[in-house]
Amino acid sequence: MEFDISNKAAIPSMSCLIMVNRIWGITSTIKVTTCSQSNSRHMPLTLIFAENDELMKRIFTACKITADEHLIAFIKETQRCFAGSAIKWVETHNMHLTLIFYGDTDNLQLKRIVDATKPIANECKRFSLFTSKQGFFGTVTNPKVLWLGLDEPTGELAKAQQKLKKAALIDGIQLDDKPFKMHLTIGRINRGVTEHMMKQWLNTSNAFAPSVFAIPEITIYESLLTPKGPIYKPITVFKLA
Repeated sequence: MEFDISNKAAIPSMSCLIMVNRIWGITSTIKVTTCSQSNSRHMPLTLIFAENDELMKRIFTACKITADEHLIAFIKETQRCFAGSAIKWVETHNMHLTLIFYGDTDNLQLKRIVDATKPIANECKRFSLFTSKQGFFGTVTNPKVLWLGLDEPTGELAKAQQKLKKAALIDGIQLDDKPFKMHLTIGRINRGVTEHMMKQWLNTSNAFAPSVFAIPEITIYESLLTPKGPIYKPITVFKLA
């Protein structure tokens, strides 16, 4: 669909402006172009609307975590501690350790991410993750996210994550500048959590046996946002050395 609204808007000189609107994975692109006219102070403006011109994907790289009986018991106790609170709990089949979150990514950039990840994964030796103490993002009086910490004593994971981050920055991808913290997100808090609940939960850290997760691969996922919650679709799986 194209609209010619020349001689109706006085705008500064420009060559191209693209605006993208995403709603539940649907991308619409509006392309704005202008050109000058020697006999008019006004610029003719042409709007070209292209729906689904190219679907952007929410991409991240992660290690898949398969919940064992110890992790499931910890999650159940966590949910008991916060009974009555409005918390969006992470489904056990969605458990993962995020290495890099790339955000909205087009197909060409996704291909470069895949190409950059392959040699990094091939050089990374297999490792295991060990659960540690639980924690939270936010403050004890206004917590936002509940998580369970992870340890990887060999350093293989930290090295791989830094290489992935470096490759993304070289490619011009803007990343969150927060330090990498190994953790499993347990739940995202909306409301109803008190300071007493938080302190009670934090004191349960010694009540459960630690979990050990063998990690044989790194996966690039697409995050599909739906009204019922996110769906994580594997794009490419890379076996570790």
